[in-house]
Amino acid sequence: MGALGFFGHLFLGLGPEVAFFCTVIAPKSFLVLLSFFSCFVWLVVLLFTSAIFKGFEPIPATISSYAGVLVASVAIQEGCRYGIWVLHMKGTVMVERMAADAGHRFALVDRMYMALAWGFGHGACHSIFFFLSFLSLIVGDGTYYTEECGQMSVFLIGALYSVAFGMILTSSMVVTFEGYRCVGAWPMGAGTAAVADSADAAAAAPNRTRLRPAATPLDWAHVAFAPAVHLLASLLTLLNMVPGGCVAAESVNLGIGVLSCSYASYLAWTRGATDLKNNALAASGRAAQQHTHLDRDMVAEDSSAALLAATAVDSQVGAEGSVSSSGPLLQHTSSLTRRQAASASQM
Repeated sequence: MGALGFFGHLFLGLGPEVAFFCTVIAPKSFLVLLSFFSCFVWLVVLLFTSAIFKGFEPIPATISSYAGVLVASVAIQEGCRYGIWVLHMKGTVMVERMAADAGHRFALVDRMYMALAWGFGHGACHSIFFFLSFLSLIVGDGTYYTEECGQMSVFLIGALYSVAFGMILTSSMVVTFEGYRCVGAWPMGAGTAAVADSADAAAAAPNRTRLRPAATPLDWAHVAFAPAVHLLASLLTLLNMVPGGCVAAESVNLGIGVLSCSYASYLAWTRGATDLKNNALAASGRAAQQHTHLDRDMVAEDSSAALLAATAVDSQVGAEGSVSSSGPLLQHTSSLTRRQAASASQM
């Protein structure tokens, strides 16, 4: 195809991910570093997985054999996903502490941004491993087709799969990490929080273990979201071995990717907005409480001043040695001032 075909397939397969990286990930330097680290971790996982199946070669070219390979590969990756969740939680603890020391708050939206960076690294690694690695073969006079799929070239199939799995792996990390958070999937004990949900709570009670609300069926569905969608999308690639099945497989996988991204966006929007609203209400409540304490301090100061004034009046009356015609009035005023001071101190 030459240079035109090379750059065309390159932009098709990697263009959406590069655009997403530039608009969402790149503005936050911490997310850039986290996505690079995620890509490296998943590259090691894929190399480890391929090394395992290297010992089983040659694998029979049958649908059942390839299905077994795909199921085992997905199982390994999903097991590593929980390990990445543990790393994610440890990183979250450190970031929350730094934010609290700086006087800032680490919100739920920030957690989801971190999960997004982890997922983007997974999708980028998949594109590099399964698409970019063989794209150099496109430079030449011809192209490659399979007997089962004459509608699309091998490179076009790879480019479309790169887009589909990029969307699936990126969005599923956000959904599943949110499910892990809600069900308390943390090595220190399910159903409890090793850290507080916000930097404010962490600063107020750093050593307190707070019980989470009971997990709902929707939370457990979020936990199973990534394994189910990942396995489904992987098994759909077996349709490429069926005559004409590549068109259906590509269409369904792209549809799954769009739906996954849409649901992850909806989840981040709704729960992130709820978290911001709850924390705003909590902040206003703390401000009102501080205002109440300030009012009480002012009342206490006023009562002390009134008591001192009453004492001064008593001293003046006692120094005169006799009660003049205005004595009863001064005594009445002194008694009234003392009663006001006593009632103010009781407030």
